[in-house]
Amino acid sequence: DENKYREDIFHYLKQAAQQGHGYACWELGKRMALAKEYKKAVVYLEQATECQISEAAQLLSYCYNHGHGVSRNIDISERILERDAELGDGFAKLRLAVRYEVGEGVQINYVKAMTWLERARQAGLADAQALFDQQVAAYRREKAAEEARLHREKAAAAARLRQEKAAEEARLQEEKRLQEAQKWQEEQARLAKERWEQAQRKKKWLRR
Repeated sequence: DENKYREDIFHYLKQAAQQGHGYACWELGKRMALAKEYKKAVVYLEQATECQISEAAQLLSYCYNHGHGVSRNIDISERILERDAELGDGFAKLRLAVRYEVGEGVQINYVKAMTWLERARQAGLADAQALFDQQVAAYRREKAAEEARLHREKAAAAARLRQEKAAEEARLQEEKRLQEAQKWQEEQARLAKERWEQAQRKKKWLRR
């Protein structure tokens, strides 16, 4: 039960992190980021990145790319990814090649994409090209699906806005109609009263 032992978990993770345990730093950084305590997260993620924890480097790069817990700096974000790929295996190099190809977390750079793809091959990833093509295609499918979803949401929001506007216009028109009907009734009542008063005055005059 993590909720029950949360304080104990953090206590031992912090002890391990103080002793330089990279995965403890990564775990703390990840938990802090999930809790949106980004300033604390960055401290632990930087320590984990120094211990060559690739997952920490990816999240730290994300923080710099979006300005979470630090001043936004795309250059630092890119350098973190390149250092991670430099120290990592063929898959780490392939991951960076894909990033440069599609512009995920970095500026699109096809030259760098091909350079890191070649380095992935040199690192022993024989099927690097096939994996690269698969991952790029998957990313683009996901991006297209996300763009389609956002387009649908935008269209639905615009439709709701039009419906609300039409409903508001109909309400205002109905209020105007009711007000005009009420004014007409009041005017008719006033005229009827005037006619009645005139009739009463006429009766009095005739009696005289």
